[in-house]
Amino acid sequence: MAAPLTDSNARSLGLLCVGRTSRQMVLNVLAIENPEVKVLHFQPGHLDTSWLHTVMNSAKSDQVKRQLQSMFEENRVLKAEAVAAAFLRYLASNEIESGSVVDARQVLRG
Repeated sequence: MAAPLTDSNARSLGLLCVGRTSRQMVLNVLAIENPEVKVLHFQPGHLDTSWLHTVMNSAKSDQVKRQLQSMFEENRVLKAEAVAAAFLRYLASNEIESGSVVDARQVLRG
């Protein structure tokens, strides 16, 4: 799983940013060194999960809390079930370009 926090940063989420960036780099190197392995970075977007609610309610940064609250108010948070189903359809299509980043919104439209 990739995430916007792979190439940007956010207050209160430093360790998450480091972990996701590191994982993406390791997988990119794996793809280069092993052409027979397909690597896909799937960016699910912001999903309506208990984890996102926990971050929104307990982040140390008021800015992060406000951003997440506005995302819910503006219906920019996706349903996990819909994203999972779209992801499985994408995998079944076998159109994976190794090392690519696929955004859930493009798969949901697809």
